[in-house]
Amino acid sequence: GPKVVVQIVTDNGLNYKKACKDLVKEHPEIYWQPCAAHTINLMLKDIGKFHEVARVLKSAKKISSFFYNHNRLHADMGDKIGGELIHPNTTQLFY
Repeated sequence: GPKVVVQIVTDNGLNYKKACKDLVKEHPEIYWQPCAAHTINLMLKDIGKFHEVARVLKSAKKISSFFYNHNRLHADMGDKIGGELIHPNTTQLFY
């Protein structure tokens, strides 16, 4: 119950905001906090809409796709950097 809940963390959807505001009104000892990762993701998504940034993102997607579409080159690049390349569309930033 409310005596053992200290904080609720949700994404920033309107339905979550409304539900948590109502809950906090009824139980003022409970704190609601929007998810920091979701908030940052939304900010980056908006930053990605700037013309200069969008142009860079488009180029980065093309480069990454090129490496993923050429298996030998992709494997060589992974060996050189010591890990996996980041695939485009892994976050909402690219949607």
